[in-house]
Amino acid sequence: MEPSLKKSTSVNDVPFHGWKVRLDHTFKEKWKPFDRPRFHEIITLIGMFLRYFWYWLKLKLAGKSVFIDQLCPLQCQQIYGVPMGGLGGGTIGRGWKGEFCRYQLIPGMYEHHTVLANQFIVTIRNKEGTVYQQVLSPHKPKGSSLSAWKWGFNDANAHYTALYPRSWTVYDIPEHGVKLICRQVSPVIPNDYQDSTLPCAVFVWQVENSSSEDLDISITFTFKNGMGCSMDRLGGCCTESFNASFGEHSVSGVKIHQSFKDMPCTYGLGVLKKEGVTASYKLEWNPVGTGGSLWHELLHQGQLSTSSESGKSETTRRGKEIACAVCAKLTVCSGETRTTEMCLVWDMPRICFGAAEQEYYRRYTRWFGREGKAAAQLCAYALSKYNDWEERINKWQSPILDNT
Repeated sequence: MEPSLKKSTSVNDVPFHGWKVRLDHTFKEKWKPFDRPRFHEIITLIGMFLRYFWYWLKLKLAGKSVFIDQLCPLQCQQIYGVPMGGLGGGTIGRGWKGEFCRYQLIPGMYEHHTVLANQFIVTIRNKEGTVYQQVLSPHKPKGSSLSAWKWGFNDANAHYTALYPRSWTVYDIPEHGVKLICRQVSPVIPNDYQDSTLPCAVFVWQVENSSSEDLDISITFTFKNGMGCSMDRLGGCCTESFNASFGEHSVSGVKIHQSFKDMPCTYGLGVLKKEGVTASYKLEWNPVGTGGSLWHELLHQGQLSTSSESGKSETTRRGKEIACAVCAKLTVCSGETRTTEMCLVWDMPRICFGAAEQEYYRRYTRWFGREGKAAAQLCAYALSKYNDWEERINKWQSPILDNT
């Protein structure tokens, strides 16, 4: 399946321009960081190396991270796509195969970890029941973690287009006549220094049913605490359900409360509530277990059992992790195309750099407060404003793209 080469006629269509790749692509070039100086350069570098090694050793013995670690350099990975988030609010990076794989939430520090529990799952049901359920990832992880999930989406049936600050991933499921298009939107907009600072991303799912029967199709978004590193298991995390609104738009979802180096950070996952879309959530599940409870819930019901859960989970103990999920279920008639919207936000208002000598507040707190209670409102705001963001992004980029 190759991406269309026709120029798009809508702001929302997969664009003609951009970086395009099929999910089964393999790069021929293999890159690695330069760490081997030439022989004649070694003599002149000995003094600098000794000074740097002493600096490196002191930080390591103090349990601190080295800002530029030349002794253990980051290995190049050809996996990265368009990151999520505005300017100055921290970012969460995604790979072009759908991974949530880079976390820059602590100022100046990056965590490069692919978190398996952070995924999208599709469930397709007809009048007989569930006929298809699949993690929308071509990866096939080993081990017992999330072993109950069906991994390994056919990467030849999916392609990715990146045109910052948006991206499009098209998943074709030909055996059921279904095509899914996930459009990722971040608020990076010229001359708008309010919305462009928001720590959020919106996922717009376009669901096309070209089969001969009506189908119930669910998209589930799963997410865990932390950034995929050892801090995830320090404990002190909990999840909490929420409902929020902005103007005429209402959102329901789940928040994950946590802290990174004594800086509170709340993740928020939300689903836009609208006619024909059933929103549900799972307040907590174990991201290092088999994932069976969540998987079978979707398999048998096509949605999550919101009503059976309380509004807030217990706080995790040291050594434990926690995850949550939101689900949007919609009926798509034969020959019909429908959309549903989700979002991810991270409310981390107060930050400090490595020395922790001075606290700063991120710019978005001017409009959403400094208390760390803005995740639900950020979800509602983002899902009410993303159409306007896309219009303005398109107006900004079109003169250049149309002149190429």
